[in-house]
Amino acid sequence: MGDAAVVILGMLVTLTACPRSTTEGASRKETAVKSDGGARGGGDEEIQQLVKKLQKEPENPLHFDVSPSVVRLGELGLPAAAAVLPLLDSDDETTRGRAERVLAEVVDRRLGWLPNRGFLDPFAGQEKMRVIWEGNGSYHFNAPVEKRRKSIALWRGWLEKAQKDGGQ
Repeated sequence: MGDAAVVILGMLVTLTACPRSTTEGASRKETAVKSDGGARGGGDEEIQQLVKKLQKEPENPLHFDVSPSVVRLGELGLPAAAAVLPLLDSDDETTRGRAERVLAEVVDRRLGWLPNRGFLDPFAGQEKMRVIWEGNGSYHFNAPVEKRRKSIALWRGWLEKAQKDGGQ
């Protein structure tokens, strides 16, 4: 198996094996999904505070890339994904892993993934996610710096397009 296949397989295992959750104590109304794949609320100030917290929260012993800030940022859609984009190039592995998780959560939600339910059609949803992820350089937090940076540039373009025209 080639290096790229190993990275992709590892990412898919990470994305599919880790259960996602909603923000603790949030009501359905507070986390209702809008058409851009994000939850209601979440202005720039909230996003910036969550990005700061994401870098300081203690590691979850089961899933290092999951924290309360990661979950909430995933709910906030494209603006949150854009805010964590610089963290994908962080020197800190945990920070990169968490930023990757936010990006994956945002894309999953845009493709119809729902908390505590998953995709309505799991195979189609996962395939769409795979195509988008590979099309943007198959980012992985532990990939070599050059590969990560190429992927980050692709994701930057994808996010700009998605924010402009609501594209998938």
